[in-house]
Amino acid sequence: MKTIVLPALMILLVGSILALGFNSVRSDVGIKLSRNYFKIAQHTSAQSQHRRGEDDSSPHSKHPYKVVTLDEMIDMVGSEAHCNGDIVLLDARNEDEYKVNHICRAFHVDNYNVDKCFDRIQPYLDSAEMIVLYCGGAECEDSIFLATELEARGVAFDKLRLFEGGVKGWRDADLPLEDTVQEMGFTQWSPADFDAEESGTP
Repeated sequence: MKTIVLPALMILLVGSILALGFNSVRSDVGIKLSRNYFKIAQHTSAQSQHRRGEDDSSPHSKHPYKVVTLDEMIDMVGSEAHCNGDIVLLDARNEDEYKVNHICRAFHVDNYNVDKCFDRIQPYLDSAEMIVLYCGGAECEDSIFLATELEARGVAFDKLRLFEGGVKGWRDADLPLEDTVQEMGFTQWSPADFDAEESGTP
């Protein structure tokens, strides 16, 4: 038995050392050891449930944030509030998924690498009246993780909303997606810009 256990422990030890080494070198894709990945569970406490209010969230939600329905999302995208920055959309999926397609005028903030762009996007989050986060769909939790991370960084809880349908729900409703990467430092848009995109006119 000892002849089996000792080599197994050695392999485990060497593997752990290599993994930690890679994680420290590739901090852009690695796991942030100081980050609380169990914060979602903390948010399901009785205090969080009381704070969110039953009328404002999905009955099946595993988070305390208010939920945006598909109809509400349709009204928001391209609205005056969206165009002038009062409403900010954040895509919490990974960069490759975002580049393939995303909801119009949504910014990409990788849930696992918030440090990469937080300083640039923070002024827009601070000035926004509402921040709507989404990811792949109902089974995806990246938007929840991103919301908790933003809240931990000082973004007001009351601003945060989740569109649980995500890209899948948007696509299933035959709504337009775009592949144009939205850069930080955007200027104001006009609702006419969205009308032109949907109609295919320049």
